[in-house]
Amino acid sequence: MKATDFPLNSLECVTPDLLPSVEFMDADDELRAMSRLISDRTPHNMEVEVDRIKFLYTSKAKKEGGKYSIGELLVRSNKEKAVYDAFDYVCIVYHPVWKDLDKPNKFIQLDKLLCGVNIETKKSGEEVKKKAPFDSREYMNNMSFWGSDPVLRSSETVHLAAARYVEEQKEKSKKNAKQ
Repeated sequence: MKATDFPLNSLECVTPDLLPSVEFMDADDELRAMSRLISDRTPHNMEVEVDRIKFLYTSKAKKEGGKYSIGELLVRSNKEKAVYDAFDYVCIVYHPVWKDLDKPNKFIQLDKLLCGVNIETKKSGEEVKKKAPFDSREYMNNMSFWGSDPVLRSSETVHLAAARYVEEQKEKSKKNAKQ
């Protein structure tokens, strides 16, 4: 399957509202459904166990390599899994930018986050959950599937939108402090 065959209209993406004062909010309803579609339709993410990922929205921007990204993928430690073992990963998406992205950019960015899922099997048969490093600011599988230009444009769109939003929040804080 190619990106041009990806059924972008086959899923209704409904992003709920998030107040700027809320640091984290559950995002399973929207992101799990989108992730299942990505896992089912992209050859590089077919091994991703979507139900083993907890999805969250955040109001806190994240930078990687000096540029804002749509979010981050975290690997849960054995200690965290001893407390609650339902999830191996946590996928956190930056809500203020996510809510304004169109469907193609949402799928590109979510696929990019899912490319970080890396499950290695040791000779003993034990599975080790890790986070795959970027190939070079982007994942090559993500770029190969969606196309280099769309992925790079999408990442730049996210960076600029996040930078603008962070700056707006700083200005609002300054105004409120003066009053």
